[in-house]
Amino acid sequence: SEFDGRTQYSATCDGNHYWTFLFLGTQTQVTLVNNYVHNTSGCSPKVGGNSVVHAVNNYWSNNTGFSYDVVDNGNVLLEGNYFENTAVPNKHDAETVGAIIVPSSSTQSACKSTLGRNCVENALSKCGSLTGNRESAALSNSKKVVSYYKPTSAKKFGSTSQNFGVGSI
Repeated sequence: SEFDGRTQYSATCDGNHYWTFLFLGTQTQVTLVNNYVHNTSGCSPKVGGNSVVHAVNNYWSNNTGFSYDVVDNGNVLLEGNYFENTAVPNKHDAETVGAIIVPSSSTQSACKSTLGRNCVENALSKCGSLTGNRESAALSNSKKVVSYYKPTSAKKFGSTSQNFGVGSI
């Protein structure tokens, strides 16, 4: 699916949508897969409220603020995503108390022991950095949702959206 955040009514006064996804429900489990998210300025998504999100093989582009905001009791496993021209792929400050695992060479042994497989790394182009927080908790809490979709390597978005969601748009 395509999430096009271009708008004339912008909370950040830059023509980009804010509050794109809110995963704040109790016991919410989401596999966020094959989406094209562009021209947003924050909370794309915001995750909390005992939610578990397995975000896999998505493409974030031209996001002027932050993409992931993981707060109280939020859990995220990011795998095989491509971030391009994204100022802050995930918010990491004093308010970031949720759990997020950003696969890297240093987390592979934890992925293997918890999930039974290596995690797929994300790709960044012209972006800030991805930073994990409470990664062990994110992994153990994500274990119940990772079997729904097998991630592939991160790839740059092509000129059509045929690889996102249900088909070409």
